[in-house]
Amino acid sequence: MKIGLTGWGGFLATKLRKRTDVEWAERTEDIDCLVLMGSPTFTDAELDQHDAQVIHQYVRETIRIIDRYDGPIVFASTTGVDDMHLDHKGSTSYNLGKFYLENYVINNCDKYIILRIGTIVSDKLSDIQLMKPDRLQQRILRKDYSNIPMEDYYLDVDVFVDTTVDAILNFKNGILEYPLEKITLPKLIKMGT
Repeated sequence: MKIGLTGWGGFLATKLRKRTDVEWAERTEDIDCLVLMGSPTFTDAELDQHDAQVIHQYVRETIRIIDRYDGPIVFASTTGVDDMHLDHKGSTSYNLGKFYLENYVINNCDKYIILRIGTIVSDKLSDIQLMKPDRLQQRILRKDYSNIPMEDYYLDVDVFVDTTVDAILNFKNGILEYPLEKITLPKLIKMGT
């Protein structure tokens, strides 16, 4: 099975590409399935004009990719979409963009999987060092504990990879909710050391 993959150089895409169960391609021609991984990440509730244009361009370009590809789509979304539904406090521009694209995929694709990805963690320092600087464990390495809850639910990167590859190989339409692990801040601080 040959899988097209966007966001080729991102942390999660790189972790997926290490799996040899499928053949990964950085293009959309002659593939059996397309995995849409890459996206800009903005966690602030309000964006400056440049960042708003970036998220708008991401949504428009993702729609263009979906419209050009006539096959199964796997769309990387976020559990932040769930937060938005529950209390509307999760209505960041990032979550709204993902919510819009989820609905676009559901209403315009015959075969699709929506990946509801939670906050990724790893117990390997090498993984943590490859994450973007604004990620939770990167911040912990810098001893920046601001806005990190004392306890929350997280998605281990290896669980993400195993579950995602299994879902692609055993394709069934729908939303994939990953098994999250409840982890305390003290445990997070010890992970990867």
